[in-house]
Amino acid sequence: MEQEDDIWVTGMSLCSALSPTLSEGWLALLQGQSGLSIQQPFAELSPWPLGLVGHSPIGLQSLLDRVLPDLLTDAQLEPHQFTHRKWGVAIGSSRGY
Repeated sequence: MEQEDDIWVTGMSLCSALSPTLSEGWLALLQGQSGLSIQQPFAELSPWPLGLVGHSPIGLQSLLDRVLPDLLTDAQLEPHQFTHRKWGVAIGSSRGY
């Protein structure tokens, strides 16, 4: 029988349309708030309900650059400890990342 590996969540971070921080974002979720609002970041597209971080779409690398320092702090890890091969980052996005 194959042994299953345990999964441990050691740190969390959040940057979303609700808030740039985990604590503020979690509180907003508990209060039932939504980060969606009618936006039109591109003139050639119709306004649409979007959850933007800031006022324009953000690239994946920029998003990672924002959340990784807080993630490492929350996990009580130093950047050099984050190079181990058995780690993962879960990202939720309306763009399918």
